[in-house]
This record gives sequence, C-alpha cells and structure tokens, in this order.
Amino acid sequence: PAMTRRLSLNHVQHRRVERQRVLSLGYHVSSPDLTRCVDQAATALHAAVLAAGGEVSGPCMVTYHGPVSGAERGPVEITLPYTGELAFGEAGPPPGMEQLEHPPRVEAFVRLLAAEVNPQMADAACQVTRRYASDNGVPARFPHEYYYPRPQPDGTLAEVAWPFRWRNQLEPAASPLGRGRA
Repeated sequence: PAMTRRLSLNHVQHRRVERQRVLSLGYHVSSPDLTRCVDQAATALHAAVLAAGGEVSGPCMVTYHGPVSGAERGPVEITLPYTGELAFGEAGPPPGMEQLEHPPRVEAFVRLLAAEVNPQMADAACQVTRRYASDNGVPARFPHEYYYPRPQPDGTLAEVAWPFRWRNQLEPAASPLGRGRA
C-alpha cells in the first residue's frame, strides 16, 4: 500500500488565507487523468503569469467542484496565485484561462511529504480535514489540494485543505487541541 502514516485530527492544522488574485483553468476530468491534467495546467499557468509580467506567489491549487472518480469526470479548477499586474493586452488571458480573485478563507489542512502524495493519503487527508472543519464550523462542499513544484524545506510537497467558516464567526487564537495557526 502507498500510505505512509495513519492520519488523525492531531495532524490537522488551520490557517487563514488572505484574498488572492489567481489565474485559473477549468476542466472536467476523471481521476486517472487528474495528475497529468494538474501538471499541464500548472505549467501553462506558470508560463502565462511570467509572460504577462506577474510573479507566482504560491503553490498551484486544485479546487474540486464535484466528485472526481475513475468512472466520473468531475469539475476541477486549477489556479495559480500571483502578484503584480498581468498585461495580457486586448486579447485577454490565453484561451481557457481566467483572472479571478479568491476571497479570504479559513482552511483545515494536512501537509503531505513527497512519499505520501498518493490517492490513499489524499483520501485520508480529506477525511480528517473535513472532520476538523465540521467539528469547528461549516465546511465547504469540496476540498482544495495544493501542489508545490518541489519539496519545501520541511519536506512538504502537497497539502490537502478543507475550507470552512468558523461556527458563530468566532475564530479561536488556537484550535481546541492546542494547534495554533500555521
């Protein structure tokens, strides 16, 4: 089996993500094609941001807008945050790409090391982040996944996050289990 550790609520952290400007591509994709699709989209988005005079300001994010499985082609949005002004000219962004602004949000998340980036760990991370989000507020319908182009200093290559709104809009300084903001 590909899993490398058993995830629990003790692995979940939360963070506030500030408003972000992103360049986006949308697809309907099945799970066997997802990795290739994300890789191609991340490469195209990165090239478009740089060519338009912007600077990439974070990892590629995959937002699920419905179920994705081997048999079901689900809607996914692949985005790349940027800073600066993108100068695409009168034609606008390349075909299929959109400039969007994501509102601020809170996310429950789990970091995954390179050896842990596999469907079983992603599923386990979805389950624990969804539970954390449900225990602390109102979860979004679907998760986000973040992919870094190379491992970060702590070894993180990906993160699975579940956006949520704090119950009663009261955000604690630290989570009930003592894990503060990342």
